Amino acid sequence: MFSPEIIKPLLYKAFYKFVLAIAVILVWHRFINQNSYYGIFDTGFFVVGVFYLMLAWMNYLSLDGIKLHGLNIFKVLFHMGDKNTRQKKNGSMMDFVQQDLPDYDNLSKEDKSIVIFGANLLTGLIMTLASFAYIAFAF
Repeated sequence: MFSPEIIKPLLYKAFYKFVLAIAVILVWHRFINQNSYYGIFDTGFFVVGVFYLMLAWMNYLSLDGIKLHGLNIFKVLFHMGDKNTRQKKNGSMMDFVQQDLPDYDNLSKEDKSIVIFGANLLTGLIMTLASFAYIAFAF
């Protein structure tokens, strides 16, 4: 189930999700939370962390064999199913990098699900634990 070649894609996806979560929290704090009723660390990190933990739970259920059939509409609307028919517009990054990059597209479907589950779980745990640490040490 777990193989060593999924560690780098998992860390790359977790880093991307963490940066995206920070950006969402900062946009929320700047435009929605203008009177600063809620703090960034105690509320923002907790809400985003719980969101990613819920996504990880849904990914865990899909690994277990449970499929959410209502989500197939997103594949139709956003053309998510036809990734193989798209043509790449950019060149290879191997011209600029000395080492082999882990290729997420070459992983099996189960490995891709494990990578997404691990990235969501790691990001959710980091965000939630950071929120709890702030609450514990702030008072």
